[in-house]
Amino acid sequence: MIIMFFERASRPKRPSVLIVEDNVQLASCLEMLLEAHSYEVCRTIDGNGGLESIKLMDFDVIVCDLLMPGMNGDRLLRAVGELKPRLCDLFIFMSGDPERRRWSETATCMGRPIFWKPFAVGELLAAINELAHSKTRASKSAPAEFGSRGREPELAKRAI
Repeated sequence: MIIMFFERASRPKRPSVLIVEDNVQLASCLEMLLEAHSYEVCRTIDGNGGLESIKLMDFDVIVCDLLMPGMNGDRLLRAVGELKPRLCDLFIFMSGDPERRRWSETATCMGRPIFWKPFAVGELLAAINELAHSKTRASKSAPAEFGSRGREPELAKRAI
C-alpha cells in the first residue's frame, strides 16, 4: 500500500482541461482525444456547469463553446473574470455559429483564440498543448482564429 502511494506521488501531474460544450458527441470525442494525450479531462454541457467546475478546481486549459443554451461562452468568461481572473487567459473558444463576424469581434475583445467548427483536431490539440505547457501565461494577447475557413495558426505547424 505504501508502494502504491509512493508510485502515485512520484508521477508528474497531468495537465487538466475543462471542456464546456453542449454537443455531447463533440465533447466526448475531445475528451477521448485529450485523455489519449495524457490530459485529465472534465466536461460539462453548459456555462453554468462550467462555472461550477471552475469554482471547485483550477484548470490548465478551458475549451469552451461560444454558443450554448443558458450561459454562453462569453458570459462564462466574464463570470470567471469576476471569480478567478487568473484563469481568463486559459480559455480557448469554439463555435459553429454561422454569424462569425459577431463572435470574431467578441473574441477580439476578449483576447482569446477561437476555433471555427469544423476545425482540424490537430490544430486544437496544438493550441491546448501550447497553453497547458507554457511556463508563463501571456496576458490578453491578440486572438487567433482557427478552423477550416480561418487562418492557419503558427502553432499548428508544429508536430504533435
